[in-house]
Amino acid sequence: MTPLPSSSPPPSLSASPPAARRIDKKCIVDLLVAQVEAAQLIVINKVDMLEPPAANLLAELLQALNPTARIQRTVFARVSLACLIADDRESGGKSGESGKSG
Repeated sequence: MTPLPSSSPPPSLSASPPAARRIDKKCIVDLLVAQVEAAQLIVINKVDMLEPPAANLLAELLQALNPTARIQRTVFARVSLACLIADDRESGGKSGESGKSG
């Protein structure tokens, strides 16, 4: 077996037709949308790095894709166990915030 020169891209990353790249991106987008649509809980992490209008827009977009999902905003991925196992009937499907303090 002959190794490829370091300047050559790996065969899987070699020039593929633009249509193939678009299909791959579309598949990824479809997968992400399907995950949001199926979720019971959607965690928006690192909200401290977003301006409040951007965080609100993101939450609204996610809620539009899945009106029944609970939206949890957090920093440092701090989500309580109670939030993770909460029954939608108990939470009323409302969004919340977690991990804002220290």
